Order: sequence, then structure tokens, then C-alpha cells
Amino acid sequence: MQYLAPDETTHLAVIAADSNGCSAIDRLIINLLKPRKVFVPNAFSPNGDGANDILTIFGGPDVLLIRNFVIFDRWGNQVFGRQTFQPNDPTFGWDGNFKGRPMNTAVYAFLAEIEFVDGWVEIFEGDVVLMR
Repeated sequence: MQYLAPDETTHLAVIAADSNGCSAIDRLIINLLKPRKVFVPNAFSPNGDGANDILTIFGGPDVLLIRNFVIFDRWGNQVFGRQTFQPNDPTFGWDGNFKGRPMNTAVYAFLAEIEFVDGWVEIFEGDVVLMR
């Protein structure tokens, strides 16, 4: 008996034959689902109170690095951007400022390109509410 342990989605063809020379073929797809533990808060409040002041990307041990993290205002203007950093580090997060000035309370769109330890790269996108 043989065992198969694919590390990615795999297409297989299986042929079985009996001692009389009869054979059958079947095809199957093994879909490998890997949970990707990434969390980007949907709101933050950069008001200097020490709680939720920085918008940070959080990731589990399967996250290798954040390749790119950008935030846009409702008109599509980029108001924040960072490249190549580790998750869970508020040093690389957004403090709610643009060009040294506090941004208004609003909904902002984000896009994050994240690389995982198995080499997989995935784009995460969503929005976040900046509350003052």
C-alpha cells in the first residue's frame, strides 16, 4: 500500500487491474486547504491613549513576512505604505497620519501582500475605520 501526502492541490489518475485483466480508471482532485492566520483589525483609534493607536497586521507562525502594506483614502490616494516587515510589530503599522498630519475619521481601504513560510503569497484586502 502506498500513501500520498501532497503539499499542494493535486490531480491524480488511479488505475486498478485485477488478475483477469479487467481494469478501471478514476480521476480525482485532492484539494489541500491551508488555514492562513492573518488578522487586520477593522478599526483603530490613534488618539494617544495607548490602546489601538497603531493599525498593525497580525499573523500566525505560518506568516514569513509582509511584502507590502498600503492604505488608501476614499478617493484612492495612498496615505500609507510599508514594505518587507514582520507581522505583529506595531513599529511598522499606520499611526493614522499622512505627511505628519492626522487623518480625519473615515473608512480607509487597505491591501496587504503576505508571504507564508511555504512560499505561498496571498493578497489580503479590506477596509478599516479610523476613529478619533
